[in-house]
Amino acid sequence: MTETTNIFVYGSLREGLGLHDFIRHCPRIGGVKLSKPIYTLVDLGPFPGLLRTGTTSIAGEVYAVDSFTQTRLDRIERSYDRLAIELEDGTIAQAYFLQERGQQFPSTDFVASGDWVHYYAQKRKQKENRWWALGEFGTKG
Repeated sequence: MTETTNIFVYGSLREGLGLHDFIRHCPRIGGVKLSKPIYTLVDLGPFPGLLRTGTTSIAGEVYAVDSFTQTRLDRIERSYDRLAIELEDGTIAQAYFLQERGQQFPSTDFVASGDWVHYYAQKRKQKENRWWALGEFGTKG
């Protein structure tokens, strides 16, 4: 039997987002899970960053990841540290935390809901609405 590590994914590795194909083959453990409310999720543009401190519960999915896939994820997430995360139900998984180098994030970059999937969908919708408002769709250049 292959040994696995439970990895909590909260951003682009979640189902339906850009990097999910890297873990699609791994068994998902349950539905959407929440972390304890002791973290912060920040908007880094096309993807989020998880900070080690805060007051927010982070929404994510837990996958049983084999060592080959874990090595691939570590390479993909090389700007992040894989560390333990405490989940609301008391279990511990591994998650990729942003490597903090003393950077300061304005509160406008915080994902208050802790749910990147919902936040990112709203962000994309707002962007599309701005494009429509500016008349940039349906015009020929």
